[in-house]
Amino acid sequence: MLELDIVLARFMAQNFNRLTLQEVDAFKELLAYSDPDLWGLIQGGEIGVDDNERRVLLLLRQY
Repeated sequence: MLELDIVLARFMAQNFNRLTLQEVDAFKELLAYSDPDLWGLIQGGEIGVDDNERRVLLLLRQY
């Protein structure tokens, strides 16, 4: 999914080095979702995510 690739590439370039270890783990967990499910989470869904994943999603939504 091109939109997801763009968001993830921008996020990695600008924010990844600033994440805590817990947020890095949460980011890895988010990457395990299918592309459509991850895109849905980035677009505003938060069902079933923990606090660390939620913090990473808030960062991803900036892109």
